Formats: sequence, C-alpha cells, structure tokens
Amino acid sequence: MEAIKLEGLSKSYGALSVLENISFSVQEGERVAIIGPNGAGKTTLINILSGEFPPTSGKVYCFGKDISKLLRYQHVHDGMSRSFQITRIFDNLTVMQNILLALHGKRSSRYQMLTRANAYRNINTKAEELLGLLNLWAVREKKGNSISYGDKRKLEIALSLASEPRILLLDEPTCGLDVGEIDGFISLIKNISKNLTLVFAAHDMDVVFGIAKRVVVLYYGSFLADGTPDEIRNNPKVLEIYLGKKEE
Repeated sequence: MEAIKLEGLSKSYGALSVLENISFSVQEGERVAIIGPNGAGKTTLINILSGEFPPTSGKVYCFGKDISKLLRYQHVHDGMSRSFQITRIFDNLTVMQNILLALHGKRSSRYQMLTRANAYRNINTKAEELLGLLNLWAVREKKGNSISYGDKRKLEIALSLASEPRILLLDEPTCGLDVGEIDGFISLIKNISKNLTLVFAAHDMDVVFGIAKRVVVLYYGSFLADGTPDEIRNNPKVLEIYLGKKEE
C-alpha cells in the first residue's frame, strides 16, 4: 500500500523555483532517504510533506487521501509526524514532561486542564516505553536545556513518535552529532517498528546507507535518480554530482 504519493509536486517563492515536477511514491513500511547537494530542495520537500508549507502545484497523498492543502496538525491526525534540523523541545521542562505533553497531544486528556499530566497510568507507561526505546530514561528528570545535544536529538525523535505516527519524517536527524552519536543513532532507528514508514533527508552518506533501503536524489529542485543504495552508489549522474566524476 502506498503511504505517500507525490504527483507533479512543485514549489516556488515568486520567481524562485525550489522544487519542480517531483513525482514518486513510498510504500508502507519503506525506509527512504532523500539526498542531494545543498539547495537541492530536501528540506522544502519534507516541509511540504509535513504540512509546513503547501505546494505551489501538484498533489500529496497520504494513504490515498489528498493532503496537499491540509494544515500541519491535520497531517498529524492523519498519521504523519516529523523532526526538524534544529531541535524544537521545551527547554524549561524535564525530559519526562516533554514526553507527557506530547503524548497528551492526540488524546482527549489534553482538555483536562485541572488534572496532572502524570496522573494517567496508560500515558505514563507509554512515556516509559518511549524513553527506554530512545535511551533517555536516565535523564528523564533533567530539564531540556541541561541534557547533551545528542540527547536533545533523541528527545525530538521521541516527541515525534509520541503521536504514534504511521509515517515519520526526519530532516537531517544527525546534524550536529559526533561520530559516536551517529553510530548510536543508526542503531536506534533500525530498532524502531518495521511497520513505520520512514522518509528522511540527509547529507551524511553513512547515515543514508546505514538506514535507507531506497534512495531518492534531488538536484536543484528536480528529480534525478531513485533506487537501492547500491544502485545510487553506482549511478554515473550521482557520482558526477557528488564526486565530480563524469561517465566515460
């Protein structure tokens, strides 16, 4: 089943064209990397998929539903969640409070203003599961502004998973991490549910080839290539773009 389908997707800001006639689909459970040089349109594509911005033209479908003009919160309710290049957490709340707040976001309990957030046993259990999965249990009582940058990145992933998405979008998820943290992140993502559809934009090829089963290449806003990691590694056009190697 198609989790995501793009048909002739384009995005421009006045005379500046950022994406041009992008069409491809992602099957449910696939793990797809979006790569390309700086300015290729990777973040713009993630922003459109997540509902941050509407496309200028073309269609976006989520499990067969046209979501092209829907707002971001509507995308979340349709089963789509995302992280950002720059972490967006509540610095003055503890890690646990961040998770509890996110977990209440899609539940009717968010309207119970006079009840403590940690008074719901099922939500507390889910918070423990997420913090355990992301290796954040040890820092659960620390405030967001006092944990390491690597833990902040993991916390944002946890917040994205709190809405129990069917599709997870990640924008440069390892940006700012050191080598050791990147290796840990790759292992972490591999342990996330196999039923979850993952689409991520990245420039780190170790991350791309360590996680993705399929790679889509953008070049100055246009679709360039689509294939398995091995096919992309050996694609002459991709080699020329990234390594300056021309096909003989």
